[in-house]
Order: sequence, then C-alpha cells, then structure tokens
Amino acid sequence: CVLHQFPNTPVGYKLILRKPLDLRACKAAIHAQILALCQLRFQPDELDYLASLGYFKSDFLDYLSTFTLLESAITLSDDDT
Repeated sequence: CVLHQFPNTPVGYKLILRKPLDLRACKAAIHAQILALCQLRFQPDELDYLASLGYFKSDFLDYLSTFTLLESAITLSDDDT
C-alpha cells in the first residue's frame, strides 16, 4: 500500500509487546539477530514464488529484489514508549 499509494512518505513500524516482558537481559542477543536480519536478501526462487501467488505487483517484487533493512534505521529501547 505504501509503495503504491504513498511512495514518497517515510513510514515506521513498531513492535509492541502486548504481554509485559522484561527483555533487557536479551538486548544483546536481539541486536545480534537484527544484524543478521539486515544481511538477508530475497533469493530469485523466493521472488518467483511470491510472483506465482498473484498478489503482488511486479514493481513491488522488483523493490523486494533490492530491499535490505538498514541497521541505522532500527532502534532498540529499554522503555515502552
């Protein structure tokens, strides 16, 4: 939706835990997993599969083919704000 309806609008996403959990002790491990996540790329066979579903427009699949998460755009915080 954002890519097609609001292509020049910056967006953000936030994970909110519905059940209170203190994850501060896991912060280093979570950060390590975020670093690993930032290294992931869609593989051609994965993009082919997504294309075969018929849900996604070709320009979105083209976008996914070059998409990477930027570590600098991810923030871990110790609070619930």
